[in-house]
Amino acid sequence: PFLDDRGNPEQYVTIRVDVTELENTKETLRKIMAQREKFIAMVTHDLKSLAHPIEGYCKMLKEPEILGALNYKQVEAVNEIIDCTKRLEVMISDMHDAYKLDLKQMKFNYEIINLNVLLESIRSTYISFEKEKQIKIIVKVPDKKITINSDEKRLFQVFSNLIRNAIDFIPQNEGKIELGALVQSRCVVFYLRDNGIGVEAEKQE
Repeated sequence: PFLDDRGNPEQYVTIRVDVTELENTKETLRKIMAQREKFIAMVTHDLKSLAHPIEGYCKMLKEPEILGALNYKQVEAVNEIIDCTKRLEVMISDMHDAYKLDLKQMKFNYEIINLNVLLESIRSTYISFEKEKQIKIIVKVPDKKITINSDEKRLFQVFSNLIRNAIDFIPQNEGKIELGALVQSRCVVFYLRDNGIGVEAEKQE
């Protein structure tokens, strides 16, 4: 408003902005994101559907009374297929989760978890690698009674990625992975340590 000598509005200046095009663009983007989400969900579902029968037939191959007995090398090959299939399923889930994180739509299910039980269950998942590659996976916790309020599935997911990566870079027959936690004030700090080649200094940041 332009005011007169007495401070009353005398004239007005009005600015109009047409946001029709902007709103149309936003709506188009919303539709694209919805289609993208639907596509990712469909792809991950279909890939998982393909992985399940592979694992199922492998398990059948290991049953002598169903398809006959296998020799030692054949059993090893079947086990390798099963391991690869499980890794593939994890990667598929990770792909979907990465998309959820990008959209800030990741959901967490909090529950009381015993720290030692959690880390031991993660370790037990990789017992086959200990035998196959002659490596050691050690769990270290300050107190076996410590509990935390967190999402067990997500913690398991993070550690699985770290352990799989560590296994690829530690020496066979002498490899060692330490999975542990430290208590600092009212928080728990997790860590994973290995005797692999490490990350180059310029890439650590």
